[in-house]
Amino acid sequence: MCMMWCCLFMRGSIPFAEFKKCQQEIKKRSEETIKLQKRAKKAGQGTMKQSMYSGSGSNKALDSFNGLVDLKRQLQDKEYEAVRQAMIEERSRFCLFVSCLKPFLVRNTV
Repeated sequence: MCMMWCCLFMRGSIPFAEFKKCQQEIKKRSEETIKLQKRAKKAGQGTMKQSMYSGSGSNKALDSFNGLVDLKRQLQDKEYEAVRQAMIEERSRFCLFVSCLKPFLVRNTV
């Protein structure tokens, strides 16, 4: 996975700063969500699912978790789009190569 990202960054499909920023935001939100989940559990609410839906200040944990899921989905969408662009670019290069090579092959086979 890392190699794929490196190739995409070298080609300029994805701004590296944007990717790093998104990764840092996900890490920050993830840590925040874990802290909020621990606080909700510590309050003696029982299991995490019960405490998340109980409404006693643990709505922050649920909101944080939902935000984290959204950020991860956005990162996946960006990755998908970057891979798609890279594949399109690679295909266009291949087609150009074949179109340049075809006249040479036709001349040599006749």
